[in-house]
Amino acid sequence: MKQLSILGIIFSVVLSACGGPVPVDPGTTNAIPTVPVTIYFLNGYNMASPNMWFWKTGAAGSQVTNSGTTNIGGYTFLIFKTIAAQSSTYGLQFRSGTSYEKALYGFPADRTLPVGTAAIEKFAISYNRQLWDSSLVTKLSNPDSMAKVTNMLGANIDTDGTTVYFSIFAPNFTSAKVAGDFTVPDWGDGAKNMYLTPDGKYWWLKTNIASPNGKQYKFILGASTWTCDPYAKANMYSSGNSLIIATNYAWTDSGYVRPTRTELVIYEMHVKDFTSDASSGVTAGNKGKYLGILEKLTYLTNLGINAVELMPISEFPDAGYSWGYNNSLYFAPESGYASANTGAQVTEFKQLVDELHNAGIAVILDVVYNHTASSDNHLWTVDDVYYFDYNNDGDPNNDSTAWGNKLATWRPLVKKLMYDNMKYFMDVFHVDGFRLDSTENMDIDATLAVVKALVDNGYGDRYYIFEEFSGSHNSSIQAFNLSYGDYVASWGNGFRNGVWEALFNSAPGYLGDLSYHCNNGGWKKGTHIINYTSSHDEGTLAGRWSSTKVKIKLAYAHMMTAMGTPMFWMGDEFMRLHYGNYIANNTDEANNKMIWDLAVTNADLVDFASELIKLRKNNPVLNQNATNPTGFDWVVSSWANGSIGYRYYSVSGARDFIVLVNFYSSAQTYSITKAGTWYVMCNGTAASGEVPGLSSVVFPGAATNIIVPAGTAYIYMSSTVNP
Repeated sequence: MKQLSILGIIFSVVLSACGGPVPVDPGTTNAIPTVPVTIYFLNGYNMASPNMWFWKTGAAGSQVTNSGTTNIGGYTFLIFKTIAAQSSTYGLQFRSGTSYEKALYGFPADRTLPVGTAAIEKFAISYNRQLWDSSLVTKLSNPDSMAKVTNMLGANIDTDGTTVYFSIFAPNFTSAKVAGDFTVPDWGDGAKNMYLTPDGKYWWLKTNIASPNGKQYKFILGASTWTCDPYAKANMYSSGNSLIIATNYAWTDSGYVRPTRTELVIYEMHVKDFTSDASSGVTAGNKGKYLGILEKLTYLTNLGINAVELMPISEFPDAGYSWGYNNSLYFAPESGYASANTGAQVTEFKQLVDELHNAGIAVILDVVYNHTASSDNHLWTVDDVYYFDYNNDGDPNNDSTAWGNKLATWRPLVKKLMYDNMKYFMDVFHVDGFRLDSTENMDIDATLAVVKALVDNGYGDRYYIFEEFSGSHNSSIQAFNLSYGDYVASWGNGFRNGVWEALFNSAPGYLGDLSYHCNNGGWKKGTHIINYTSSHDEGTLAGRWSSTKVKIKLAYAHMMTAMGTPMFWMGDEFMRLHYGNYIANNTDEANNKMIWDLAVTNADLVDFASELIKLRKNNPVLNQNATNPTGFDWVVSSWANGSIGYRYYSVSGARDFIVLVNFYSSAQTYSITKAGTWYVMCNGTAASGEVPGLSSVVFPGAATNIIVPAGTAYIYMSSTVNP
């Protein structure tokens, strides 16, 4: 039966020393000692005016009214007091008026209470009639223990290093066990029973394990459903055993300063593809691994980016290769990217983040909450309707995305999963932010509520990027930023599509809007949008569009001076031939490897990108986070063709800039009126990020015409700094 909320009962049975009233046992003349009985009832269904019907087996019953409430383990219980005969079995049902709960809610049987003869007896009987002994009732009464059960699910080692809490949300199963290599006997024969929380949501177990780090386990739900832990902190691939993981690590990044949102220059990469090809020069054992990225750290620092955005690294099905958008286990780093699958995936990913931070590079994770893998889908095993019935019609099979089962992101436990997952990676792995995949397939209000909860709990300095193409969703993001602050950026197609139109279709491409934080789309500041011309989906400009080096340089000059957060897709800066998912079967491993020889062949393009990054980082006037940036104005040849120009004048403490970008097929003339000596920071072929630039020119003050050739960008910077 599918329940929306669950009943739980705690019985506290206290034997009276003097016996109390003595009923007569039918059929005898012997007196039977009685027992004062206090029964605690969690009114999970919010039953109106509940009472208890209580009877001895084989005898008539009577109604018992409640006498108040008490708090046990953080839950509020109603109190019912009566008496019972020792060594007897009693039945009970809770009622609303005279309507029994089993009739109202479909309970298949009466609850039973075996009254014993001990001095004090305590029992708890969960929704599925599982009997708890007094020690478990004591644990239940400990709010600290219950918080450790529900705050973070999965397997979690307590501060003493040997106590382990296991918990799983699985209310539809009538029993649960933990099986592992730490029991005697191990696995199924020695599996430990788990217990249900009073609200009927979570199965839990508190146990002691010597040296628990790396121990293996699985859950057994019901009689025979074995499953990986959906909250596993590491897994032996996507269908193997889950691992208990200690969170300690000797971090060395205490001096790391996270780039502000205005400072971000992002480099999107796929962990395996980045170094798997022999041309990467990476050590054989590190090719395609977390640690392989560190062997290319010098390349990344020379390029100048200050954030890497990793395509999904959560454990995905064991097909040998994936882009990662078919995740099975959200909290477990992909074990195929590590040297071993028995815990190295955790320590090596931490090492990657640690060393990137020490190089001044932030780490952003691409996370996929809109859908899951179709195979090794452990959430489906646990509760397919709760997790995947997005439209709430009782059938999860008619809710899907183009890529897999659609998560019901509006449900409380799915929102908890998203919150827990991001918080865990920030706390345990020092991750700096997240790019949420395809948020148009998520409940936008629920998703923004998760971000707000993270911000409210101290994570407001992290990055939250939504891949969003829905107009209504973008409006919700804009309203959120207006109300709470500049926390969410939208990764959309506005900038990309406009630049493509200008580059390849000789169309104007609404260049003014693109240059001004896509203002026509409702965006108010540069940190609200991600500007990119290529990504994993679209492929590189050289691949998808067979673009020339000249056009790529033109696109970069515009992207690095336009208002918005710039992002590069790995290898685009050296004309890697990558076709994204626009060409059938192009998502296989062979078509995705980085061929590093091209970084040498096209070193001038790498240098061009690096110098523009340096120019942007050295001159904050180019990345002002304002609706109307100080000193900005247009320098336009003609709004009717594919050319654009803009400038920043007279900003205190900054140099003046003039940016002229001509996407058009013929030369364009711009009029410059400000006198002075100007450094040429970009001449269309080369770029410079530092004084004195590539060369210098003098503008006399009267109108000076600058002719910019077709497909060329010029950037000028004043030789003096404004007072």
